[in-house]
Amino acid sequence: MQYHEAANFLFDLRRFRTKPGTESIRELLAHLGDPHADVRFVQIAGSNGKGSTARMVESVCREAGLDTGLYTSPHFDDLRERIRVDGRKIPERAVVSFVEEAKPYLVDRAAEGDPLTFFEVVTAMGLWQFGREGVDLAVLDVGMGGALDATSVVDPVA
Repeated sequence: MQYHEAANFLFDLRRFRTKPGTESIRELLAHLGDPHADVRFVQIAGSNGKGSTARMVESVCREAGLDTGLYTSPHFDDLRERIRVDGRKIPERAVVSFVEEAKPYLVDRAAEGDPLTFFEVVTAMGLWQFGREGVDLAVLDVGMGGALDATSVVDPVA
């Protein structure tokens, strides 16, 4: 699979309607072996300035010597902007690896009438990447916020 095919698969998930809750992403992450289990997380929530605040927190932690992850939304030019490790966008090959691993599960869920959304799957990809990279701390810019947001699948330290 090429990067553009993997990205197109993810973008095609935008057709599915958002359903609040963390059960679907929790099940996807369990299917992937809970790759995020050993990562510490900080969630940034609020109405305005979440992305900027998340970037500042991540930058301070990285400058302090931590290996960091950063998950933000939306992206502006490239899907890979949403997921960064130590300031670098997720590599194209990692996006392909994630989609290759998750796609059969996601297709089965959609065929059963219980599809995951673009935000849930891209959030899971971020958590998956942070676990694979063994970051010390990952900063998450939440979506809609609250207990029903996909990023709330984690137990944040702050």
